[in-house]
Amino acid sequence: MGEEKKTEIVSVAERGIVTPAAADEVLKVMEAFDYFKTKVLKERDFATIQGKPYVKKSGWSKYALACNVSTEIKEERIEERTGKRIYHFIYRAIHLPSGRYAEAVGSASEAEKEDWNHPEHDVRALAQTRAFNRAISNLVGGGEISAEELTAVDEPIKRPTGRLLSIEDVKKVLVEAGIEESLVDENFSIKLLSDDSLVVEKKKEWLDTKIWDKVNSTLRRLGGKWYPEEGGWVVRRR
Repeated sequence: MGEEKKTEIVSVAERGIVTPAAADEVLKVMEAFDYFKTKVLKERDFATIQGKPYVKKSGWSKYALACNVSTEIKEERIEERTGKRIYHFIYRAIHLPSGRYAEAVGSASEAEKEDWNHPEHDVRALAQTRAFNRAISNLVGGGEISAEELTAVDEPIKRPTGRLLSIEDVKKVLVEAGIEESLVDENFSIKLLSDDSLVVEKKKEWLDTKIWDKVNSTLRRLGGKWYPEEGGWVVRRR
């Protein structure tokens, strides 16, 4: 009799079949992400858009730090359509321990919004942020959409209900935006006008750029409008 033929046992991996990780392990990983989101990400790391919370760049930066992920720009280009500039970025997010990576494209156009403070900087920065967020999300967050992908404009600030906006309301909004109350008092005067509006005037001819940008952005979200000839913002009280 010839030798009995031996049965060769070949593992699934050796046969080249792609299989998912064990379900229990995957579940633990997903639970860890949910726990991270609730414990580490703060309210300021989210933007509420149409009633749903979306993670902002600050939140995705925390994900990258926690997961040992590095990012790099792979491509940047600019084009023009109908007189409006469009910026495009490709970002790569890399998991340093394993070398695994994901790439993503982010674009932003001047046409998305009429009143950019600094169009060349702001539009480019938005495109870069979108690509950065998306690359990290593709790598660690299951492709979750980031806040900056949905809107170029910060959500409007909620006004008090049942009454007119007050001087103290405006000051509180500025303080909550990150401007120390002493700086608000030092740099601005808030006055009530006869036409049911408030004016926030500069006390100084020149302001620190960061303060000006933050105040301008905040008051616009409150419905205010900048009047260069007046050196201030007018905010309707209703």
